[in-house]
Amino acid sequence: MKALFQCEAGEGTIFPLVPLAQALRSAGHEVFLAGHPTAVRHITAAGLPGVTIPQKEPREFARTDGEGNIVPFPSEGPERYAEMGRVAGLMAVDTLAGYRTLARSWRPDVVIGSPQAYAATLLAAELSVPRVEFTLDMSDTRPMDRAVVDALRPQLAELGRTSMPGPDLVVSPCPQSVRPPDAKPALIMRHVPYSSMRPLEPWMYAKGERPRILVTAGSRVSRTYALDYLRSLIGAAARLDAEVIVAVPDEVVPDLGPLPEGAHAGWMPADVVVPTCDLVIHQAGGITMTCMVSGVPQLVVPFMAGLDAYAERLVARGAARMVRTEDAEGAALADAARDVLGTTSFLTAAAALRDEVLAAPSPGDVAARLERLVSAARN
Repeated sequence: MKALFQCEAGEGTIFPLVPLAQALRSAGHEVFLAGHPTAVRHITAAGLPGVTIPQKEPREFARTDGEGNIVPFPSEGPERYAEMGRVAGLMAVDTLAGYRTLARSWRPDVVIGSPQAYAATLLAAELSVPRVEFTLDMSDTRPMDRAVVDALRPQLAELGRTSMPGPDLVVSPCPQSVRPPDAKPALIMRHVPYSSMRPLEPWMYAKGERPRILVTAGSRVSRTYALDYLRSLIGAAARLDAEVIVAVPDEVVPDLGPLPEGAHAGWMPADVVVPTCDLVIHQAGGITMTCMVSGVPQLVVPFMAGLDAYAERLVARGAARMVRTEDAEGAALADAARDVLGTTSFLTAAAALRDEVLAAPSPGDVAARLERLVSAARN
């Protein structure tokens, strides 16, 4: 069996795919992961075969004003999803030729990608092979799905369709109790944390006597993106009598400013560090899954539009508190962190959530399910 993954550029969307891709390879199947050059860098670092698909940068599809300046996406509402769908559709058109070229030399038997992997959806339909949607269930993509159709009408017409083909199977590493109540039926896969490794230091796997708090704003933080937001999270953690760890790209560490005494900051393997923590303060990103499988309570401050509902489901499960970005003043955020650390029900709920995650089928089990899906399609 040949399995082709369409990957987005960010670590947060690639890392959750790695265990499934590795399971398929371990079962003797051929696996290619394809995407933007940035994505391929992460793919090959994971020891997986990566194929670079020629494509323009997302900013090249953005709207511009009369002076050539990029017009930012609307901050919320239908207009935001319409614009996101337009850009995603144009990006799919741009990359489809590269995927077609790949398929002429290496024809996949199954195509796997996120809900926004629209090129993968079209390619699977053209090849008449199963399409598997791998979703993190972090946000509602349906408004964007509807908007993307306008940009893809010519490609859909070639397939004799007026709408996007649906998936043959949905796979999600998100536990059922945290998925949206109206989410597509899915095969739940046990989340196996993966992150880029580095030589381990004792502090990464052994904590001291004080509570340990991990603070992160994701892997995309830079001098020009989300830095002030991350500083605010660090400032709140610094108000507590706790050991503070800041997960951030190494190149950003000099720009963080003064850190709490004894703090560690830099790129670190989250799957090693998170299980040693008593609390993780984060932006509602990919580390959420690692917290769930580690049984660690969370304080979520959603940074991107559309992630509030995801955080609210964690809150309803009892394993997290949420503070909206506009309310994340230092003292209030510190009080919320103190409440989570001092209330045993958060730890109890987080442990129950961990048990739910661990009870789900493993990536190896899901690989076997994909084998049966492909076999049935061939027959």
